Amino acid sequence: MRYSKMLLIFCALMLFVSFTAMAADTKLTWYHCCGQKERVELFNAWAREFEAQNPGVKVDAIYPVTAAGEVYYDKIAVAIASDMAPDVIWAGHGVWGLADQLMPLDDLYKSNSMIREIVPNMLDNHRWQGNLIAIPFGVNTHAFYYNKDALAASGQVMPKDWSWDQAIPMTQRLTSDTNGDGVPDVWGMAFTETAHVLNYEGNVYTPDLRKVTIDNPVTIAGFQMTADIMTDRYSNCYNRAAGTAANAFNGFLSGTLAMMSRGVFDIPTVTKSASFDWDVAMFPKLVVNGRDYRSSYFSQETWAIYKGTKDPALAKKFLSFIMQKEHMGQFAKLGAVVPTQASVAVNYFLNMNKPANIKAFTDTLYWYKNSERNHPASLRIDSFTTFKDIMAGRIPASTGVPELARQMNAVLDDYWASRGK
Repeated sequence: MRYSKMLLIFCALMLFVSFTAMAADTKLTWYHCCGQKERVELFNAWAREFEAQNPGVKVDAIYPVTAAGEVYYDKIAVAIASDMAPDVIWAGHGVWGLADQLMPLDDLYKSNSMIREIVPNMLDNHRWQGNLIAIPFGVNTHAFYYNKDALAASGQVMPKDWSWDQAIPMTQRLTSDTNGDGVPDVWGMAFTETAHVLNYEGNVYTPDLRKVTIDNPVTIAGFQMTADIMTDRYSNCYNRAAGTAANAFNGFLSGTLAMMSRGVFDIPTVTKSASFDWDVAMFPKLVVNGRDYRSSYFSQETWAIYKGTKDPALAKKFLSFIMQKEHMGQFAKLGAVVPTQASVAVNYFLNMNKPANIKAFTDTLYWYKNSERNHPASLRIDSFTTFKDIMAGRIPASTGVPELARQMNAVLDDYWASRGK
């Protein structure tokens, strides 16, 4: 009897140990971006919290870029090819290169109130073949950062709203030659990207993603106005020497550039590094035939699930977990992204002390439009010579934009033909 009882205890112990070992083997791999210290710490804290709430589950939170020159999305592609794909994936514009590899998430949309709260046009712009393939939890809207001290010194005040007809002379007055050598050493403005010109009239693509829509009078006017600014038709307005986004950003922080177009993700750095008072404003309005048009540059941040995940239920549970208002609020408080849920924006993002006009980033969402990169064909506007020629003033927008549209549509035709559609 005693032997039998001991045997039963031993068997029960072995079952418990086996069960614990099996449970401990339940692992979820989560790839995230983009290496910033604050993000990494927050994401690791979420992983540990989820593990505590789900005993036996291990979350590997990984930023899979370890050396200079390595590309985040290349790491994902290699992991998928090696049958080591992550279960849950952070993605920006690159989500479209993964479109055929992602799990439809329409059921999460139906069951999760925080997902249903996302700005509808943001969700609609993340559908592929009729399915919601990613959850856009945030968007990096661009606005104009400006040096308030420099503006005041030039005797100017930022209007409540402004147009390009106002912005150009304002930036001309901000340009100055402080050392008397005949060359400006403080400039009015510079762009850190130029793809915003595609969006003055509306989305880049038709709803079926088969054609581009840029060949229209408003977009052509936006192209030409931007090219005129960049090629110094309006003298002493634009710093062509800035050259790159990094140079423009450094120029702004050093005080040699008074205004720059830049994303919300730079709020933390500007807050820490700027030695002057600063604020932000929406992109100026483009006025065409008496009507106002707005544009900006938008780069989304999304969560997605690999369609080949070995535990789809757990992956969806984790995605729902990180989409909770508290977690999205914690992320929003970093100041690096505009929340796509109104309640998160109001309770967390808009309560930040700096910049004073932080609503410029959220108000820009009313004009959210897809960019050329929101397509699996992986179009990049700056890869087209015609685009560069328009921006450099070598060809007028009136002839260049129709030709650019033709070239882009040819790429789309080839893409759809390769899919047999």
